Amino acid sequence: MDRITGAMSFLPFVLSTGNDIKMSPKRIMEGIIIAALAGGFSSYATLKITEARVEVIGERIIQIERQVQDTNNKILSIYQFLADQAAHK
Repeated sequence: MDRITGAMSFLPFVLSTGNDIKMSPKRIMEGIIIAALAGGFSSYATLKITEARVEVIGERIIQIERQVQDTNNKILSIYQFLADQAAHK
């Protein structure tokens, strides 16, 4: 049980051992550092996920542009065929 109590004393902002937590400058600084690290890691992960999604969206846009261009080419071919047929009558 002493091991658990000793381990909990390292986490003053998460767990309480039943003793009053002294808000010393060291403990306050520890909380600030933990919050900054957690925020930094969270921001980095969010940035990487967003970059990956933007890349996928960009690739999909390129595919759609190719499909639209292909459709335009087919429509122009049909239009040209019909124009040639009308000219020969």
